Amino acid sequence: TVHLQNTSLLWRLLLLLLLCARWSRGLPDGAAASGDDFFSDTRAQQLYLDFVTMLVSRVNSISGVDYRADPVIHSWDLANEPRCEGDASCSRIAAFIHAAAAHVKSLDSQHLVTCGLEGFFGGSSPDLLQANPYNVTHGTDFVRECSSPHIDFASIHMYADQWRPGAGDEQCSRWAADVHVRLSNVCQLALLAACCFVVGNLEPWPSKVGHTSTTGGAGKVDRKPGWVWL
Repeated sequence: TVHLQNTSLLWRLLLLLLLCARWSRGLPDGAAASGDDFFSDTRAQQLYLDFVTMLVSRVNSISGVDYRADPVIHSWDLANEPRCEGDASCSRIAAFIHAAAAHVKSLDSQHLVTCGLEGFFGGSSPDLLQANPYNVTHGTDFVRECSSPHIDFASIHMYADQWRPGAGDEQCSRWAADVHVRLSNVCQLALLAACCFVVGNLEPWPSKVGHTSTTGGAGKVDRKPGWVWL
């Protein structure tokens, strides 16, 4: 992270630093626990908050700049695509986001805070439930999660070719439009929309993991299976 921050400063880039990656659970096969347990385990959440305190309070060992004052850091991302499949109330992730965002803000008032959500609507916006691509919430409630006063902007990750095969452009457009309407009417937040889709050979996931789409020079594109983020 230190080297990335210093390189970003040279290239005049801003960083959105992730604090927790849901898809890297670190649990062995056959473990009794699951990733969903985190949202009801106060000890696990305290370990997360302790890690956040350590990282946000860190001083860059190369530049000597406190992370809380580092102009290269644009914002803190609380978690990447959190889900809690067993929570029909869709309330646990919202409670976690509110507490975690408040904790980050108590440490750092200079940078923005968000959470990298997938944008599934829940019970707080019943009129938008039909916009969910395959009629599930994954225990999340986008509007409720973005309603925390400690969240500065909303973020959605869209996987249109997985969620609605063959209707990617249509799904992305409707998804983003519905989110924008709800945000403008309720949350009053800016929206960062990240579109994630496959290019090239449409092999089944996870065969695409570890590959990226790269520019082959002079406008040519290497069409390896991979993800493109916009």
